[in-house]
Amino acid sequence: MSDEDKLCMFFPTVIQVSQVENAEELNKRLLQAIYEIKATTPNSKPRGWCCEVYTTMCTPFGLLEREEFKEIRDVIEQKTLHYANALKYNVKKHKPKINECWVNVYSMTHSQEVHRHPNSVFSGIYYVKAPKGSAPTLFHSEVSDIMLEPPITENNLLNTHVTPLDAIEGRMIIFRSWLRHSVLPSTVTEDRVTIAFNATM
Repeated sequence: MSDEDKLCMFFPTVIQVSQVENAEELNKRLLQAIYEIKATTPNSKPRGWCCEVYTTMCTPFGLLEREEFKEIRDVIEQKTLHYANALKYNVKKHKPKINECWVNVYSMTHSQEVHRHPNSVFSGIYYVKAPKGSAPTLFHSEVSDIMLEPPITENNLLNTHVTPLDAIEGRMIIFRSWLRHSVLPSTVTEDRVTIAFNATM
């Protein structure tokens, strides 16, 4: 490439990746609460989902209003505010508000199909339990459905249409709700446990 040629990165897809402090002890408490919920609360997987996963997405209770989730609620609010600030959104007049939160428990062969989170501004995932070999979260480019795909010599961030982000215990990721994402079928015997959330402004 000559000095006259310049690659301009327009419309970047911004994902915030954080490692939560003291996650090991926090996750122990969260796991106990989540498995108590799972033992007493039926799966509320939305109608139309083709995948298999235990979720409280459509369960009519406020997860973050429970005392066991107060600490992670504070972290979610803090990290979401940081993300909104980084994108220079007007948080002084319109502070982000968590409007939905639910747990997902992925057992062997469970997965999540490609989807967005409508009617929200921000979405996020916190990994409470992610044993070695857990399926990553896949993020899908908004141009991945184009009609023609040119041949490539190597995969990189300039030409890929699907990018994985590893599931790591204590990791929290936040992204704009329009970004499509999915989870491949689990191939490990231990559960992969996440807390997912949406926020508005």
